Amino acid sequence: METASSEPRGLFRLAGEPRTALVLSWAALLAFFGRSIVDFRYVYPDEIPDLAANAVALAVYVAILGGWVAALIGLAGGHRRSGIACLVFAFLPILLGASTAAVFCPTPCATAAPLSDIANWVCLALGILSAVSLVAYLRSGRASATVRPGSKRS
Repeated sequence: METASSEPRGLFRLAGEPRTALVLSWAALLAFFGRSIVDFRYVYPDEIPDLAANAVALAVYVAILGGWVAALIGLAGGHRRSGIACLVFAFLPILLGASTAAVFCPTPCATAAPLSDIANWVCLALGILSAVSLVAYLRSGRASATVRPGSKRS
């Protein structure tokens, strides 16, 4: 007779693995990057014709991507705070994808169809998978809350 344990099983156990969280977080970042390329090529020229406003939008995207990469490097080192930062960043593709599908350009979107729809749904799906995996990983207790001597805090 099996006893109930607090250890997750099956897909839930796989979702909480450090490598799964890292791979899905990288995949969400790449999907977000791909989605931003589609937006800058097909959406922003019509919506934001001002060059200065486009430059500000580009700077914001670069800052987001840079912060996300830094958080992923910390996550690879097993730092809990970096995992939390990756979780915050994982909500960006979720919010962007859900708001686009619900409000801005529902499927089928006439702008750059079907490329924009594919980019949107892939970005949304990978953001959700990344967030679920990061929550499972952070709840598993495998992420280190302490920092090794001589290293900076994450």
